[in-house]
Amino acid sequence: MAHPIVIVDYDPAWSGQFEILRRRIAKTLGDLVARIEHVGSTAVPGLAAKPIIDLDVLLASPDDMPAAVDRLASIGYVHQGDLGVPGREAFKSNRALLSRDRIISMCLQTLPASLTAISPFATTCARIPRALKPMKS
Repeated sequence: MAHPIVIVDYDPAWSGQFEILRRRIAKTLGDLVARIEHVGSTAVPGLAAKPIIDLDVLLASPDDMPAAVDRLASIGYVHQGDLGVPGREAFKSNRALLSRDRIISMCLQTLPASLTAISPFATTCARIPRALKPMKS
């Protein structure tokens, strides 16, 4: 049986939880990481959301992917493969490491050279499937 989706009121603690996770992941990945971003609905102040902290970890080089996967496994992240999105590797946290009310998911991918100087919003949007078309007003 599928678990129901639970939406909760915005929690100002989400940004602090992200920062704790960001520091831990940055320390673990060291020079492999180009940027770590808080993405998804918990990153939007005031927005009700599923209480899941989503992170995008951007690597500077695709050659660093295997080492990053190994390092993240060493701190309890379970590698789930690309989940159908080439160039991206997905992870779930080991729930035993977390309080019962916090789930973390993470997307690990390489940063395209053309986007290295563009905003985090642009790098997130770059991953949206091209099949999606803008809505007409």
